[in-house]
Amino acid sequence: MSEEVHKNHKLLWIIMTIIAVFIGAGGGGGYYFYHQHQVAVAKAKLIDQENKYDENFRTALSDIYSSYQYAKPITDKYISAWGYYLINGSYWSKTDNMPELVLDVNGLFGYVKDDNKSVLQSLDDFNNNVHQDMSNLSAPPELFKSITDRLNNLYGDYQTLYSLASAPDSSGSLSSYKNQCDEITSKIETEYNEINASIPKVPRK
Repeated sequence: MSEEVHKNHKLLWIIMTIIAVFIGAGGGGGYYFYHQHQVAVAKAKLIDQENKYDENFRTALSDIYSSYQYAKPITDKYISAWGYYLINGSYWSKTDNMPELVLDVNGLFGYVKDDNKSVLQSLDDFNNNVHQDMSNLSAPPELFKSITDRLNNLYGDYQTLYSLASAPDSSGSLSSYKNQCDEITSKIETEYNEINASIPKVPRK
């Protein structure tokens, strides 16, 4: 093989080696940019999920508190009327604008319910909304898992108050009913304020 041919072969190998290096580098760069694109897509999807969950979470929290604000005045009225009944042995209600003497606690509860039908209807409507709101929070993103547990606790306490307002139990005493209402309303106020101040900040789209 002549020296010229040998030099040409050597040059050809050098060129092929350089081309191979560039191809390899180009492939690696392509994979890097593809990987970065996939990371960006996943991040954008997570941000969308967090923003939607944040919206649903705030709606649920607001509806729970609004429903609580309908329930508490009803329990307060039961307590007030029950106390009057225990002191006086009876309670004067009005049926079709005519006085009617209430002689037992069940009748007393019935009177309070009849006198607050619109409020109790609003309470039931809000309660249905709250049920739907909570069903939208079944799969929290990692950012919301801890605070969703706290919201579930608030929801459970609210349900207790809802029952005390919509279906009071006349088999117990006024003091036990009042203590239960006072305890649960205090918990709801505290939990609501703490949760409202602790909602995670999510990146906006």
